[in-house]
Amino acid sequence: EFSPPHVLEELTAAFKANEQHAYFECFAGLLGYASNLSTLKTAGFYIILALFFRLVILLDVHPRLGLLVQVARKCADDTFHFMLQFTLMYAMLSYLAFWSFSESRAEFSSISWSAYALFRYFPGEFEFPEEPPDTKFVVFLIIYVFVVFVMMINFLLAIV
Repeated sequence: EFSPPHVLEELTAAFKANEQHAYFECFAGLLGYASNLSTLKTAGFYIILALFFRLVILLDVHPRLGLLVQVARKCADDTFHFMLQFTLMYAMLSYLAFWSFSESRAEFSSISWSAYALFRYFPGEFEFPEEPPDTKFVVFLIIYVFVVFVMMINFLLAIV
């Protein structure tokens, strides 16, 4: 990472002064620098992300390189309706998992953790406990796998 050039001098001066105020001033400067660096990295992330989307759009100038943009334009309406339906079903299943399993399974302790756990289930990252799960959880997993894996992914593939 980048280190501020003044840190070594400030730390040396704080240690030489051996005063509490000097230590706190030095560490406040370090925390401010870390906060500024974090803000800079966040801004840089979004700028590079915008440049990526700009590159994708600029590739549309060439008929063969602009395939991604052309496909996105042709299936935008169907994709929007798919995402709307998928979001509603995913939110409902996340809430159902939170409401039904929050007391017995830690990964469903809140709605956001439920959504995250279901997102992790999406590529098949199931964590089964040593003891067999109860019937409600098995029924929930069957419905989730059938609706999300089988139906919704096939719908998305059919759109594209």
